[in-house]
Amino acid sequence: MMMRRRRARSAVAIAAGAAVLATVPLFIHHAPAPRDVRARVVRAAAAWSAAAPPQPAPSAGGKTPRDAPDPEAEAAALPRGTIVAVHGDARVATQRRLLARLGGAAGLTRATENALDFEAFDAHLAKAARARAAGGLAARRSRNRTACAPRAPTFATSTRKDYRGFVAEELLELGLCPLDRAARGAPLDVYIGEPGTGDDAARAAARAAGGGAARLAPHARLGHVPGVARIASKGGAAHAFWTCRGHMSSRADAWLCAALLPAFDVASTSRGWPPRDVRVAVSRASDVVAWAASQTFPVVWIVKPREGSYLSRGMHVVTMSRRDVATPAALDAWVLDRVVDRDCRRPAARRGPECDRRKNVTFQRYVHRTALVRGRKFDVRVWVLVTSVDPLRLYVLRHGYPKIASRAYTGTRDLGDQCRHVRLMLDPACVHGAGEFLANFPDGYPKSTASPVFHDGFELVRGHAPPPLPGNTTATAPGARARWVDAEHFWQATVWPNVERALTAALLLARRDLLRAKAAHERADPAAAGLRRFALLAPDLAVDRRGRVYVEEINANGKIMGTHGRAGGYRDLFHDDGYVRAFLRIVGVDAHPEKKRYGGALAAALDHFCAAAGGSCAPGDRADLEAAVDEEAHAGPHWYRLYPPTRCVAARHGGACETDADGAWWPEQARVSRAARAAMGETPRDATLRAFLAAVDTEAIHGAPAVPGHGRWSPRAYRGTYAP
Repeated sequence: MMMRRRRARSAVAIAAGAAVLATVPLFIHHAPAPRDVRARVVRAAAAWSAAAPPQPAPSAGGKTPRDAPDPEAEAAALPRGTIVAVHGDARVATQRRLLARLGGAAGLTRATENALDFEAFDAHLAKAARARAAGGLAARRSRNRTACAPRAPTFATSTRKDYRGFVAEELLELGLCPLDRAARGAPLDVYIGEPGTGDDAARAAARAAGGGAARLAPHARLGHVPGVARIASKGGAAHAFWTCRGHMSSRADAWLCAALLPAFDVASTSRGWPPRDVRVAVSRASDVVAWAASQTFPVVWIVKPREGSYLSRGMHVVTMSRRDVATPAALDAWVLDRVVDRDCRRPAARRGPECDRRKNVTFQRYVHRTALVRGRKFDVRVWVLVTSVDPLRLYVLRHGYPKIASRAYTGTRDLGDQCRHVRLMLDPACVHGAGEFLANFPDGYPKSTASPVFHDGFELVRGHAPPPLPGNTTATAPGARARWVDAEHFWQATVWPNVERALTAALLLARRDLLRAKAAHERADPAAAGLRRFALLAPDLAVDRRGRVYVEEINANGKIMGTHGRAGGYRDLFHDDGYVRAFLRIVGVDAHPEKKRYGGALAAALDHFCAAAGGSCAPGDRADLEAAVDEEAHAGPHWYRLYPPTRCVAARHGGACETDADGAWWPEQARVSRAARAAMGETPRDATLRAFLAAVDTEAIHGAPAVPGHGRWSPRAYRGTYAP
């Protein structure tokens, strides 16, 4: 799709200088530490700290802030009059500078990048995307003409177009061989498909390989984690909310549920009109009534069919008054009247898919006091990679994909207009074509929350960006500094740590169900214990006017946004800058090739840690620790480990680190307290991994930068302001 562009302004009529930004503190929860899960782990960490051997220096890929280029020198290539906006807190500035360097444009030095205007820079990205797409197509054509290399690992994918398209192309470029072209009888090494289609990925992999005849390699990598379908269903929202309320018994733990929206499920045996025999899930009707007693009314809900809701079909927004939930009987009556959109009462509408009676729906609280982009409601799709359930290891793509409505947001005045509230982006019911939709975005659709284009339109209240921060000593006239800098600061300091906190809490809570499913699966099939499972999840998040983040749902079958042949994918609403390949490398589809470089240092570190733990690690511990380092080493610039949280190493990052009783943290990072870990059921293997990561500078082992935080896309110079 061709997007309308206009040349970004390259200068503003004020002198160059340094805009000093003030710090926005994060709210941190502290609580008394519970009894340690494994005392020997604590002794091991202490022994390591007291007698750790010298660790290898970082490689060229792991520069420290001390040897990073000077942002003032980089600014010399900027157009005359450009404002240089540097955060006034040196700790925050260090983290942001590292993040900006990780998000730099491939093939461009920072000085060259700074000399380009936005239109030229955008053309560079489009060209790079086309080159990536061409590489994938070339790999596909080559594989079709030639036999696979001897001993090449084999793969199979789902038949869905994104998996058999650019995901398969990435696997081919990484040197894997399609199972249907491998030698007869070759085992299957890698299977990637929809994680939420069922709990038997082994059978699905065999079917994809040709009629169920394939056998799995002993340590095959499968893109499915047992139990994930439960947490990724529409009904999983209600299960998560009420489960969390049941687990959290103290005020210190209550924040863990803050990102989960209240929800309840409705079931019906009727498909006629009007709907009959509707009943709220019996175990929750009284709970909903009790919960409502403490709420401010009216309460706004979004109604979500749990099946057949493609393109938001059947979803609608409704309001609830206090009398509607005075008793369970009143709640039943209210649900009966609202379970299908009231517009469906019109005879002409009853036959449409939106009005088809559905047996199961979920009512979920609607975030109506929402942040906006160019006056429009938006959701954020993020990607979370689960590489292990016990110990829990999570990785997150360090930016999200904004899904923006086609019509301006009007609050609760027009809840019936689904194009303002429910149907987002290019929904055919709301726009006549891409051109009509994209006309709302002068510099093109903001393809990422890391892009300055996104922050340029980000608003807490319609028509108003986040307020200018105190301490700005450079801007001598109102509006002199581009608004995107203030908006990005708010997103970095407030919104993204809330995203980290929301995702961590949701997955820690879901882990109980995943552990039970894993145990049941391995009891039924003992050989499954050796398989290396992972799941790529796609949570949808809402952001309110205060920057608080809420989990709307966790998708297990969301489409993967990657680079494909049509214009390289860049001219679409999203594009891939190596994100898909990086997630494949994290899970080890190419056997973690960088390990040839750091394997010796890793083995020495593991020997020393396990010896300090009492002579040897517990069964499986060493493999867990090794896998964590391998994943971190191959995460690339766009992914980072969310849990256990990526540690700030004082010896490497100077004064940027903040240390408390729960660990060493980056200044803009969600903190996970001991109380939170205990509340969510930390396992002994969790504790061992956490102790290892707290004691060992893993970045010194592999040399790849390990920095948490939201991505900072290029160009860093935009609308007359440079934010290094």
